[in-house]
Amino acid sequence: MADKYDENTRKKALASKYREERYKSLEAIRDSFGVEKYKFYENGARYMDTEIYAELKEAMKKPDTVPSEYVCDKLGWLFGELIPSREKEVISYFADRLQEYPYSDSYSRRSLRAKRNGAYLEKLVRIIRE
Repeated sequence: MADKYDENTRKKALASKYREERYKSLEAIRDSFGVEKYKFYENGARYMDTEIYAELKEAMKKPDTVPSEYVCDKLGWLFGELIPSREKEVISYFADRLQEYPYSDSYSRRSLRAKRNGAYLEKLVRIIRE
C-alpha cells in the first residue's frame, strides 16, 4: 500500500514540475515575441483578433500570393522556438497544396474545393498552429 502511495506522490510531483517548466518556457516565449505574436500562436479563438491574422487573411485573398512564401517571409518568426525548424518544409508543402484538399472538414456539409486560397485560410492557420 505504501508503494502505491509513493508512486502516486511521485507522479503528482513530476506533473507539477512539468507544469512549472512549461509555464516558465511559455513566459519566456511571450516575453521574447510580444503579445501580438504570442496571441496568434497560442490556442484559443483570440488569434482572429490579431493584426497578423488580418494581414494573412488579406494576403490569402490575393490570387498571386503563394502561401508558402508568405508563411516563410512574414511568419518566419514562428520557426525555431515555437515551431521546430524541421517542420518548415512540411508546412510549406501543405500551404502550397491547400486547394488539393476538400474545403469542408465537417460531416454536415458536402465537400467542395475552392479555386482560391482565401477559402482555405482557417485550414492554413490550423496547419501552422498544430
